[in-house]
Amino acid sequence: MHEQPHFIFKGAFKKGRGHPIKKGFLVAYNCYYNLFRHGKRADELGIYEAERVSAVLEAIPHNINSVLDIGCGDGMITNPLLERYKVIEGDISIEALTHVKTPKVKCLADSLPFKNNSFDIVICADVLEHLPRESLHPTIREINRTARDYILINIPNEENLEVYQTRCPNCGNMFHVNWHIHSFSREEIQNYFTGSRLIKLTDVGRKKRYCSSRLLRWAQKWGNRYYPLQETVCPKCGSVFEKGHQKLRTNPIGVLLATLNRLIGFLIYLVKPGERAELIFLFEKR
Repeated sequence: MHEQPHFIFKGAFKKGRGHPIKKGFLVAYNCYYNLFRHGKRADELGIYEAERVSAVLEAIPHNINSVLDIGCGDGMITNPLLERYKVIEGDISIEALTHVKTPKVKCLADSLPFKNNSFDIVICADVLEHLPRESLHPTIREINRTARDYILINIPNEENLEVYQTRCPNCGNMFHVNWHIHSFSREEIQNYFTGSRLIKLTDVGRKKRYCSSRLLRWAQKWGNRYYPLQETVCPKCGSVFEKGHQKLRTNPIGVLLATLNRLIGFLIYLVKPGERAELIFLFEKR
């Protein structure tokens, strides 16, 4: 029988130290989990999200005892592991951590309160693409430092960040609807973990389609055509956008350019289907 989940560490921000996690983003992040997620299961968030979470869980080796999930959000991935392993989940959001069922830690991914080689496996799923540039490499160092045997990484597969750009109608701020600020290739991720051996690589999710960045930018500039505002929060002004509400008005130029872009993407897809949208890496430390 496991003890009641509890916070094992609450020192998320060190006194006197500036940090690139901006207050506006943290407020938006807390708001997102408070308003939209509510601890939903993966299958409640869609078929592709359920597939991604299932693939991450299947990639975990069986010869482990302890797990650290960095940037766990509401624990959707590692909550189910509580009955099999010693699991600790960490995130910067108190709102997200209220849904976590395992022992949990409020912390920064680039400053983990654990000793070297503390966990058999460290999981970092759907996190690296969100991190400010100043936090990216320190976070990778922390993953390498705290993992004893395995490292499991999940990222979008060479995501075209422009496709998901949206614009807040209240303050004019442009941002990725899911707050992604980095796009990675499989080669880049492998280069980040050169001290480990890649033993499994899985691709999951929908097939990607070609999108002309030039047509996309023209549709934004002349047609006010952006990715739909849905279940997101503006990280600048904090405006909340529920699914199906607060749509930006697109003019006919935007509709025409977006339709042309989709048609080109569809024709290219018929000839050469794209890769899947998510990559899952399992590394074994040397």
